[in-house]
Amino acid sequence: MDKVENNGEVRTFTGKLVVDNPNGYPIQVKRGNFTVSNDPLTLGDCKILEKRTLPRNGAETVDFQLNVKNKALLLGGLQQLGSLLTGGEAKVTIQGEIKACTYGIFCKKYRVNESLKLKL
Repeated sequence: MDKVENNGEVRTFTGKLVVDNPNGYPIQVKRGNFTVSNDPLTLGDCKILEKRTLPRNGAETVDFQLNVKNKALLLGGLQQLGSLLTGGEAKVTIQGEIKACTYGIFCKKYRVNESLKLKL
């Protein structure tokens, strides 16, 4: 995370995410929109801030912004309080889609549905 801002209702996290391109040709990531949740509570939304070209068979950093409602952050913390005290894990789900293009012509939306376990 590079920066955190708080306006009272929403906490905004800005950071960089490393995205890997396993293909033998460059891909341009145009946009991405995601929902971040801690089942069953929706914590906030995340989006990719700018277009970025990923080199072939390589990785590139992509800027992202995560907006989390302070109320959801508090409820999520209370929901995970037992795990927090015992050093357990929290399950975070990221769902959404990324739009990517090859050579500026062939564009496709890719669904993202990932679950991560974070140590508390």
